[in-house]
Amino acid sequence: MRKIVVGVAALNALFQLLVGLLSVASPETAAVAFKVSVAAPAMLALIRMFGGLLASSGVISVLIAKNPDRDRSLVIAFAGCLLFNVAADTAVIIAGEMRFDQLAAGMVLQTVLAVLLLFYRLR
Repeated sequence: MRKIVVGVAALNALFQLLVGLLSVASPETAAVAFKVSVAAPAMLALIRMFGGLLASSGVISVLIAKNPDRDRSLVIAFAGCLLFNVAADTAVIIAGEMRFDQLAAGMVLQTVLAVLLLFYRLR
């Protein structure tokens, strides 16, 4: 189970860091990758801010991938944060602001990692 947690945390870290850094460095490119049209300059700012948050989450995933046995409270709190991110993505989909296919990769990774972390650290 530990190896699976490490692998999924590492994969999530890679995804979040790459997408986060891309969003900060080139929000226009990130918008194309997410199939989002930029209607106003403020959207570019929002994409950059999203990228910063995503990259920050990726850093925590790196720490957990290095040692999933670290502080139990931190790991459980991070799992909760991942589930909150998925809930926010679900709200975006329900509101019709984006489609599932635009968010699926991140949603699936975060859900799988959150469930694994909860099972791993709550046992």
